[in-house]
Amino acid sequence: MKKLILAALICSALLLTGCGINPVTGGYTLNFYSDAQEYQMGEEYHPQLVAQYGEYADQNLRNYVQDIVNRLGDVSHRPDLNYRVTLLDTPEINAFAIPGGRVYVCRGLLIYINSEAELAGVMGHEIGHVTAKHSVQQMSKQQGLDFGLLLGAVFLAKDSEQNAQNFLNLGSTVSNLALLSYSREDEMEADRLGVEYAHKAGFSPLGVGQVMKMFERMSGKQSKFNLLLSSHPASETRSKQARIEVSKLAENQDINRELDRGAYLGKIKNIITGHNPERGVVNNGNFYSTRYQLAFNGGGGKFSMDNGYLMAWQNPPQTAAVYLEMLEMNNNPEKTKTTQMEKNLGTTAHTVTGRNWNSSRGNVYIYLAQTKEGYYQVSQYFNIYRGKMLCLTVLEKLTGQQTTLANLDSALQNLRPLSAAEAEQLKPPRLEIYTARAGDTWESLAQTYFSPAEAQKLAWFNGCELTDSLPEKIKLGLF
Repeated sequence: MKKLILAALICSALLLTGCGINPVTGGYTLNFYSDAQEYQMGEEYHPQLVAQYGEYADQNLRNYVQDIVNRLGDVSHRPDLNYRVTLLDTPEINAFAIPGGRVYVCRGLLIYINSEAELAGVMGHEIGHVTAKHSVQQMSKQQGLDFGLLLGAVFLAKDSEQNAQNFLNLGSTVSNLALLSYSREDEMEADRLGVEYAHKAGFSPLGVGQVMKMFERMSGKQSKFNLLLSSHPASETRSKQARIEVSKLAENQDINRELDRGAYLGKIKNIITGHNPERGVVNNGNFYSTRYQLAFNGGGGKFSMDNGYLMAWQNPPQTAAVYLEMLEMNNNPEKTKTTQMEKNLGTTAHTVTGRNWNSSRGNVYIYLAQTKEGYYQVSQYFNIYRGKMLCLTVLEKLTGQQTTLANLDSALQNLRPLSAAEAEQLKPPRLEIYTARAGDTWESLAQTYFSPAEAQKLAWFNGCELTDSLPEKIKLGLF
């Protein structure tokens, strides 16, 4: 009890004294975090992000992106920061950075980018968020919420200090989730910095505007853009600002206008374009994973993949996210379960019921979690499978009609090893580079490789309009 009250007093003091210098503007800004704390935060988040998305294992491609980021970081407002790139193994079209200098690029975004200049613009934008300390500023603003949580814990502590600690753990998780989006002003500043850093590093600053144009073309056309646009909202205002920033640079100095499209496409040739079967794929109602060498059918649910998760639709619009992990047990199954639950949820749970899976005993643990979207039921399944601990974490909105548990129980009755023939058929689709020939049109290529209805999308994917002609020998991406 005394420790919690002391923590509340310390929090009050921090609220009064948390100011720091913004490296970009040189002015004072709200910031409770030192550079060392920023770095530590990034290192703590990094394993969670890699576990969720998976790391795309293409060292040459990673080195290429890292080289671009190194050049941008060297000319940034925080050149001493160690900017480290991770390619995430997901078809999501997104990129982001976290405090401490870690930068993440989803392979799905690399497919839709059309040149080295565009990639430099996106990376410069993300580095701009780090140099301007946008994340830590948002987190510092959240200290008000954390202070409220701390006071709530003080009141709960009169019943049980464990209750108070559980309240803090849940609240901290919710607070962190609220920090994933930037303000409009933050995005505009990161755009400006992206143009500045790309130019100073020797890339064409035109890339930022080209990416914005692509976002505008594709937004609303494909649902996979929704996540990117929720955190990086595209708008005519941002596109216009990018053009203005380039014009300002061009008034007083020469700028690089070479986008380096051909060289870039050569770097991303053969990149996986869909879901990686190592993470899991769904085909004809069955789930397959080459990584874990397992398969099961959908039972009573309808499944689709998204972002390394198995999404189970039950009576739409009710949706449950199901995340699969295979854990090393270290000869202690119960310890493995407890450790995983505490890592994922920050609290100790209790067994609600058991399930028979493939003639062995599996446990189900159920929790409630509160987010800004409402209450969610979190269920975790544990079962020993081929010498390891299979863990399925299920997240579904609390509606009073939870059906995912029963449907997954039915599906897992069919859990089986992946056959060699199935594994051979699960080769992922990859990006093909095509050299345009005389007489080619967007319509003719769409008809040959896809369908006539895909001509508009094919042109946009390659940074063009349907009305643009196709110069002979130009390199195009097809997937």
